[in-house]
Amino acid sequence: MLNWYRAGVPGKTLGGAIVFCGLTLAASLPARAQGTGVQPGEPGSENQKELNQPPVATAPSPFEETNLLGDPGGERTRLLNKGIDIEVGALSEFGANTSGLKTGAGAANQITFSLDVDWEKLANIPGFSSHFAVVNRSGSNISRNYGDNLTQSAEVYGAGFGVGVHFVYLYGEEKLFNDRLNIAVGRLPVATDFAASPLYCIPIALINCGTPRALTNNASFTSWPQSTWGGRIRARPTPETYIQFGAYESEPFPGGGRTGWSWSTVNATGTILPVEIAWEPVLGPTRLTGHYKLGFAYDTSDFNSLSENARGGPLLLSAETPALVSGRMQFWATADQMLIRQGPGENAGLTLIGTYGHSSSDVSATWQTAYLGLLEQGFWRSRPSDQIMLSGAWWGISNQLGSLQQQQAALGLPLANGAAHPQSNEYAVELDYIARVYRGITFEPGLQYFIHPNADPNLPNAFVFAGRLSVKF
Repeated sequence: MLNWYRAGVPGKTLGGAIVFCGLTLAASLPARAQGTGVQPGEPGSENQKELNQPPVATAPSPFEETNLLGDPGGERTRLLNKGIDIEVGALSEFGANTSGLKTGAGAANQITFSLDVDWEKLANIPGFSSHFAVVNRSGSNISRNYGDNLTQSAEVYGAGFGVGVHFVYLYGEEKLFNDRLNIAVGRLPVATDFAASPLYCIPIALINCGTPRALTNNASFTSWPQSTWGGRIRARPTPETYIQFGAYESEPFPGGGRTGWSWSTVNATGTILPVEIAWEPVLGPTRLTGHYKLGFAYDTSDFNSLSENARGGPLLLSAETPALVSGRMQFWATADQMLIRQGPGENAGLTLIGTYGHSSSDVSATWQTAYLGLLEQGFWRSRPSDQIMLSGAWWGISNQLGSLQQQQAALGLPLANGAAHPQSNEYAVELDYIARVYRGITFEPGLQYFIHPNADPNLPNAFVFAGRLSVKF
């Protein structure tokens, strides 16, 4: 794997950036207060938190309907009324590829513990809450059967393996002016708030979970279960719009080290500064919900060039010193829009989802990614919670990296990025059915087809029978 970061570069202005963002937004905030939405969740492994406009105002579902163990003696309800929400979940993703470089099967598993505390209820601290999560991960990556190191058949496979208790996040959140201004600070992933949606992790494969992969495949744009020091400030000028700024410590993968518990800033290489604007309309008499977002991030770190050596020539040999590149730019555009409503539930209807992500091609191996999905819920009247989803994704490898690999291949040299052949593009298609088989239990069978695995047109395509079992205790 390429080393994109240049070691020994100190962090740059993290605290100052957070303070600057806060002062700027506070000065521009309108005085009139207005309520906002809810924080939904989906079967995917990433517990993304996003402000959404609900289709109708509904009371929280009781634990007897949403959790396998229900509400023994009413204790969970009593804790929730005091502001304490404890969740334990288990997730297993499994599959077998019947075509590809070689056939095989495997499974990846995750156990999650989270603790959310509403300190306004517990200790009368207005608007303040805290969020904590840890995971245990185990299993294997079946994508290696068909030579794919770019994406994965099971999205839960990744950072945190071989660790009994892997730290995910711990941060505080403050809601001001009836949540018109929302501030979060602590150890948390960038992708908890930026370019995120709970809809992105419904597919079993890692084709878009939980942000466009061109962002999170390139290390410093951390996502579950990685985290670094940082924070963000979100302001809502109107109920349907928001703007948010953030500043996060940038460090080489994985954020927080192998266990996630390494909280020192000794490995910091700079600061990643994301900004995002969004429009979240509710359209027409049937209240068709949508979310449209544009974002940009700049990482102040110094990176090793993918294709150029320190003398300005091509980086043909791994022993050569790469050129130093200052900074990396990333941007994204994401959207989801319900087209037809088929019930009162938040996702009850036909919803179109699309994302695009881009990173600087001179220092980012995953240069561009795009995703398109169609989600349907409410099509079966007797099973209103069941969903069906069709997804397609594309990854584009850095054009500069691909050009270097072509030169290396012509000279008979080993290829950069550990590739067997020059890389270009990879495509994937997935079809999933999501069924709630019992309270707190969701089963999701899926079919996956990967074209040009590892962005290598010389590798045979792979067909995978996949599945996911999710239990919320």
